[in-house]
Amino acid sequence: MKGVKKKMKKKKELIISIVAIVVLVLAIVGVSFAAFNYSRTGEKVNTITTGAISMTYTETSNVINIDGALPTTDATGMVRLKAGEYFDFSISSTIQGTVNINYEISAKDITVLEGDEQKLDGSHIKLYLTKVNGSEEEALMSPKTYKEETSANDYTGRPSGEMSLYQSNMTSSETNNYRLRRYVDEDYNPQGDGGGLVFAVQVNVYGKAGDQYVPLTTREILEDNVLQEEKENMFNYASNGVQYDPDDTTDHMSDPDPEYITTGLYSTEDADGTSYYFRGAVENNNVQFGEYESDYYVYQGNNDTGRYYQSESSCQEAGNSTCTAVKLASAGDKMYWKIIRINGDGSLRLIYNGTSTTPTNSDIANSYLIGKTDYNQDFGEAQSTGYT
Repeated sequence: MKGVKKKMKKKKELIISIVAIVVLVLAIVGVSFAAFNYSRTGEKVNTITTGAISMTYTETSNVINIDGALPTTDATGMVRLKAGEYFDFSISSTIQGTVNINYEISAKDITVLEGDEQKLDGSHIKLYLTKVNGSEEEALMSPKTYKEETSANDYTGRPSGEMSLYQSNMTSSETNNYRLRRYVDEDYNPQGDGGGLVFAVQVNVYGKAGDQYVPLTTREILEDNVLQEEKENMFNYASNGVQYDPDDTTDHMSDPDPEYITTGLYSTEDADGTSYYFRGAVENNNVQFGEYESDYYVYQGNNDTGRYYQSESSCQEAGNSTCTAVKLASAGDKMYWKIIRINGDGSLRLIYNGTSTTPTNSDIANSYLIGKTDYNQDFGEAQSTGYT
């Protein structure tokens, strides 16, 4: 264990320290490997190997040590790169065969007070985790205040009482580099706290062999929907049972075939495993996240009835002499999305559904779309009905 602490210098100073410790728990089960559990607290590298399978957590020498920290905005805290403002570590695996390791990165409050020190409540501490690829960083967790999980994670082996930062899995030999930043939330008011407050965490990594990790959202979708069986040639029909009919001179569409009305959740295989997709008029596949920070407008041109543009300049470039602003959403409106597919790796594909789970399409502000265009102008092939 590497501890980091500095003495209080001034009244009102806040101290953030991070102790980089790993608790690596592996349960590897394979045809030719014995099942076992491993638990150890160490300073630098903790490795457990069985046969051709190993997982390693490595910490760098830099640790977070901010002496006299003051409340900070996310915009500032997320880009700190001076010594003592971030902590780098890596997780590596050597895997031969078809073993899958689910792992999880977590943070644990291990604050120990000495003398007249006082503890800063974790609800005032922000944590931000990224994946480092050369000089680039990919956000894995948006800035969140410290909050411990009340239940354990059976997929990864993480116990309760720690804050989950990130979950993933390894199926082949790889090395992933991560960077953690911590800072005092800008909403914290240090007036009257007496100064010298301390909050320290250790970074833990847990790993467990087993089936590929399935995100909570995906598990809930599978629990809430009955998995339908695919029907032979079902993709020759639209979900409402209609297909292309060359003899129908009205719209070239047949009457709905009740046998091929396919609505609900279906599955198929993709490169990453089992993929699930929604088909037909499904109503329980809504997700809400994000909201409009300000009024949002699109632009309609005088020559393009029913067409809208993201900007006035793009509207004018399309040959419109006048472009009228049309409000799509107001500040504070929630953004709603439809889940259309669960990929084999557990990730989700979403499509924007407007500012409501049930858009009426009565006007552009109540619509799930911006303008209209033909899906397909051809009628000569089965895919024209929409399955591609």
